[in-house]
Amino acid sequence: MPRHLKVMFLFSLSFGILFTVLAYYSVQEYGFSFWTYFIIAVAAYDFFKVYQILTLARKAKKEKTDKSA
Repeated sequence: MPRHLKVMFLFSLSFGILFTVLAYYSVQEYGFSFWTYFIIAVAAYDFFKVYQILTLARKAKKEKTDKSA
């Protein structure tokens, strides 16, 4: 995986985990509110970006092995 994809992967993954934890504590403290749903949406978006980065890395690796063969 190229360096810039690793950085993007770690950045998105860490923020996804952070927002998930924040959403958990928000639900524990205040219940479900607009801000809780907003935090959950941001966490879901970050995890979706992680999925996209992994898919892109897998595709790039496959293309690299196909060119060398």
